[in-house]
Amino acid sequence: MDVPEPSKRIKRSLRELSERAYAEELSRELAKLQESFQSWRAGQLSPFDLAEEIHRFHKGPNRELYVRYTSSHHDPAVARAVAEGLIPESSLSEEVRSYLEPLITHFKEPA
Repeated sequence: MDVPEPSKRIKRSLRELSERAYAEELSRELAKLQESFQSWRAGQLSPFDLAEEIHRFHKGPNRELYVRYTSSHHDPAVARAVAEGLIPESSLSEEVRSYLEPLITHFKEPA
């Protein structure tokens, strides 16, 4: 999918939107990890099981999100976040929405 080089203003917006989506997704994953800590404190989970949950978080969601959102190309991450509802499409400037429209449509299409 060939997309023209974005303006500096679009790049800046994409970087900010990417940071916002990253924070939202990371917060959701950390909330799941927090549940494991609560289970451990309640005696429902052993310290070894908690350590394993932490390890899974670090190797899994944490790493995946880091790779997705720290790339120098924010277009796919932001378009995916919009398609999945993490970022409301209505919050995009018209310029950014027009630029991302083909990618957003791509991510909304069933696999």
